[in-house]
Amino acid sequence: MATVHSQITSAATTISENIIELAGNRKLMSKNILEQLRDLTEGVNVRDQDDDTPAGGSHLTNSVL
Repeated sequence: MATVHSQITSAATTISENIIELAGNRKLMSKNILEQLRDLTEGVNVRDQDDDTPAGGSHLTNSVL
């Protein structure tokens, strides 16, 4: 099972890659980005609700997002 940190990082990376690679196909780019935004939002919500996780665990610093 992926950690919250890896879910957030993966979704953010995939969104960036989709913007670059699918710029010519806006319909597919939009579909893919919406799917990844769902994963990114879910990961951020889980991270923010997890008050017991020490820094450096599954948390990202604000500078990463």
